Amino acid sequence: MTTNSSLTQGFPNVQIPFVDEEWRVTKAWYQFLYALWNRTGQGTGLDHITEVDTGAGLTGGPIDPSNPIGTISLAPIGVNNVMANLTAGSAAAAGNTVTSVLDVIGATQGDIMYRNATTWVALTPGTSGNVLTTQGAGANPKWDAAGSAGTGRLLGIQVFASHGTSTYTPAGGTTQVQVLTIGAGGGGGSTFHTSGSEISIANGGGAGAACMAFYTTGFSGATVTVGTGGAGGTSLGNGAAGGNSSFVGSGSTSQTTNGGAGGGAGINSAPPGYSGSAYGSGGAGPGASSGQIFFAPGAAGEYGMYLTTANAKPTFGGASILGGGGLNPGLTSGAAGSNATSPGAGGGGAASTTSSGTSFAGGAGADGLVVVWEYS
Repeated sequence: MTTNSSLTQGFPNVQIPFVDEEWRVTKAWYQFLYALWNRTGQGTGLDHITEVDTGAGLTGGPIDPSNPIGTISLAPIGVNNVMANLTAGSAAAAGNTVTSVLDVIGATQGDIMYRNATTWVALTPGTSGNVLTTQGAGANPKWDAAGSAGTGRLLGIQVFASHGTSTYTPAGGTTQVQVLTIGAGGGGGSTFHTSGSEISIANGGGAGAACMAFYTTGFSGATVTVGTGGAGGTSLGNGAAGGNSSFVGSGSTSQTTNGGAGGGAGINSAPPGYSGSAYGSGGAGPGASSGQIFFAPGAAGEYGMYLTTANAKPTFGGASILGGGGLNPGLTSGAAGSNATSPGAGGGGAASTTSSGTSFAGGAGADGLVVVWEYS
């Protein structure tokens, strides 16, 4: 039986506040309430609290409830560690590195963590050379083969600059190509030796035509032909025509650009006057059978003119879309035609005067060109 005296036994002085400044029960009141609980709990089946211990992850115990002086807090863990349970079952949390925590999601080198519809998961490494592709909001990322992740991306450029024939092999992932063909330039004409009051000026060779087209089929394995530049004329001969350049695949994937004509040889005559022979006309079509973006005929070679027996000016070769043809050195008593340097340009024509008394060769035309831009 609990009596009034047992209820008030150890009652704190009324001057002692029930809580302190931090709103915690003061020690005197705690000890009284603890002792009162023990007295009134006897015989009712209630257990007595004899000690407060700290388990895994905590520190500060044990604490005697009858004299509760101590602080219970989380146990210290390593720098940059986090509290987590990484076991397969229920267990107390412990300090773990961030790497250990993330390894629960994926621990393979190359794993990429992402959020699916319900949780965080790992995307396992793709095949070497694959690219990571997003499928937008509401879908998971994935690996794709290079070139299949989208269309229109430039994968590479193949340049065919040496005359001759070869086979085009597209880079992996190529689904469409853009092709430029330029025919070869014609050679410049030559001059014969002059005497007396005669002068001779040959004409420049013409430039090769150019065409650009776009194809989505029939390009793999296409035959690529780069035209050979025309040789310059010799011994009062005309310059040779430049060869055609082409890209011929299957179906309608086909384009051809003709080379420029050779420049005419110089004809001996008294000034003033003009060369009197044919200038090298520029290359023409036929261009592309489909997908044509543009076609440009080649420029003609320069036509020779002369005013006196003492000075002559060798002629220019026709310019291609990539640059000028064979140049001339200005007024001279005689000089050979200059070789073209820009792909598809014509060679320059030669010039002879009464002062030189000899013949000169024409300049060579430049080889053609084929360029293939490869897109995904």
